[in-house]
Order: sequence, then structure tokens, then C-alpha cells
Amino acid sequence: MMTKERSDPFASIVIPTKNESRFIATCLDSLQSLDYPKDRLEIIIVDDYSTDGTRDVLARLERELPELTLQAGIATVQLSLSGGDVLPADDTAALGLQDSRPIEAVLVAEPTMSEAVLAHRGISSVLMQFAGRAGHASGKQDAAASALHQAMRWGNRALDHVESLASARFGGLTGLRFNIGRVEGGIKANMIAPAAEVRFGFRPLPSMDIDGLLATFAGFAEPEAAVFTETFRGPSLPAGDIAEAENRRLLARDVADALELPIGNAVDFWTEASLFSAAGMTAIVYGPGDIAQAHTADEWVALEQLQRYADSVVRMLGAQP
Repeated sequence: MMTKERSDPFASIVIPTKNESRFIATCLDSLQSLDYPKDRLEIIIVDDYSTDGTRDVLARLERELPELTLQAGIATVQLSLSGGDVLPADDTAALGLQDSRPIEAVLVAEPTMSEAVLAHRGISSVLMQFAGRAGHASGKQDAAASALHQAMRWGNRALDHVESLASARFGGLTGLRFNIGRVEGGIKANMIAPAAEVRFGFRPLPSMDIDGLLATFAGFAEPEAAVFTETFRGPSLPAGDIAEAENRRLLARDVADALELPIGNAVDFWTEASLFSAAGMTAIVYGPGDIAQAHTADEWVALEQLQRYADSVVRMLGAQP
């Protein structure tokens, strides 16, 4: 077994989890066997409101393994196996990264076919509720009577607006991805719907303003929606306004070139790399596997991809002063 020297770089492995109670212990056990000095390595597990007992498993591991430290926050649990500092747990999307040790660049592992991805879309999910007036549908209705009619007119306006943005582009990505995922409401065919609910989501380009898009979509409701609430948001990669995002993309390209990583195309899916970017760091998405196999019943990563990725990580760590 090769002996590592103290000159090895300090490495941080951040593992986002949600409902991983069946697998998190095995994952940690594997990471503990790494041939790397424990005082130069930290493993941080960030739990996102797990409901299957993941936090209980982490608490048990803390009791069983004295080198593990568990911190619990309102929205996150962070577990550190480290000779260094533990990042503070808090209730912010950026996980307190602005206050952590200086970091020049961050690689986030997601399936990119072992190519460095420098840009991806953001994501926003929204809940809307419309209020109407119940009654029999035999009579003439005004525009605001049916909550479902309000929702359908809103949907037409929203889809037309999305179509108008089809030519917008950033780093190889084009247009705004938009989906009305669920519509509920009404009683039966001959009754005016007193209430309706719509859930929709969109994935903006890095050059698009999420707040501006939300205001535009909210404005399409006539009359004003009874409820318009964003239920989830993730920034784009790179984060920032158009000029800032482009500058960060160029910095990420320089990092990829310095690390001798092949640069791939921008992607439509969202990753936590954008949170690091929003915290002011240069962030790249780089990992083994194909997104086409992700989130499927038979999800898999080719061994050749895994080996290529592992070899590149070892090479990058070995190249650090």
C-alpha cells in the first residue's frame, strides 16, 4: 500500500442525500477505506429533509464511530470525517459556503460521460391556486367565474410566452424549458369550478432572470391568482447576471483546461454545482455515467466510465502542490 505524505492536498467529499437510509452506511464504510491520510480528508454528508430515517442512521454512526461529528440544522445535517474544520450547518441554500475555507474551484460529480460541463439550466417549481364561484353551468359565465377557466387561460398565455423565448441562447443551450405538470379542480361537467390548482416548473438559461420570469408568469393570471408560491429554486450554472455568468463560464473553462479535462456541452439538467457558483466559487460538473441511465429502475454506470473518472481524480490530486 502506498504511503501518503502530509503534502497531499486537503480533500473535501460532499455527498448530498435524501432518503438514503439503506445505503448511506455502506457508502461511508467504503469511503473510510480510502488510501488517503485521514487528517487531509473530510467527508460531509448533507441531508435534504429525509423522511426514511436517514438522520437516525447518521446519528447511530456518530455514536459508533468516534471520528465522526454530526451537526444538525433546520434544513441540513452535515457529517464530517475530518482532521480539519467542519462546515457550519445552517438553513441556507449555499450551506454557509461563503464562510468556509478558501476554495479555488469545485468539481460536482454528476453523470456527464467524464466530460467537464461548464453550464446548465436553473430550475423553479411553482404552486398556483385559482378561486372562482361555484354555480350551475347552464347560465352565462363571466371570465372570472370558473377557476378552471382562469387556469386554462393562464396556461395559454404562459405557453405563448415560452414560445416567444425559443431563440434565446447561452453556451449551447436554447430557449426556456417549461412544463405544466398537474392541473386539478372542479366538481363535474355541469358545475362551475370554485377552485383549481396548477403546478408548473421551468428551467431557465443562465442568462435568464428567475425572479423576472416568475413575475411575468404571475402576471398572466386574470384575475390575480389566489396563491402563487415558488416551492423550489435552484440557480443556473454559472450563477449571476449575463456578464457575470459568462465570466464565470470562462473561468471554469480555464480550470478544466488546467486539469486537462475534456470539455463537454452544456446540459439541461440541474445540479448542486450552481449553489457553489452562487457562493462565488468556480464550479464544474464532472462525473462518470450518462444522464440517460440516471433516475431509472436499472440505473447503472459503465465500469470503463468509472475507471476513467477514478483515474482522472487520482491524477488531479497527485498534480496538486
